[in-house]
Amino acid sequence: MKLITAKDIEEAKKISSKAEENYMVLHFNYDSIIVKYSDGLNILKGFNSAEMYKDSYSTGQSIFPVPKGHIKAELISTSTYQNAKSAALLGITSKELEELLAAGDTEEDEDL
Repeated sequence: MKLITAKDIEEAKKISSKAEENYMVLHFNYDSIIVKYSDGLNILKGFNSAEMYKDSYSTGQSIFPVPKGHIKAELISTSTYQNAKSAALLGITSKELEELLAAGDTEEDEDL
């Protein structure tokens, strides 16, 4: 685990909350991507006419409808995105970041 300094914690606290647009996580089987909400809507619109394509050596090429539930969408807040991104940049988990931020708030309260 990476050693976190007081500077790292202060930098994490300074993350701008100016970005007001939420994010969308699109789940495709075992993979997930995250995009801004408006971009996610555009991607989902593109899937309205999508079909599955399979090219197999034994059976050749085939095209068939996308199975229901194949693509799932999930909305996440800007703050959730920023916390997860900050934790990744710091090389820690988002839970560890939450604990560090909570500990930092407690220390500030004790100084009062």
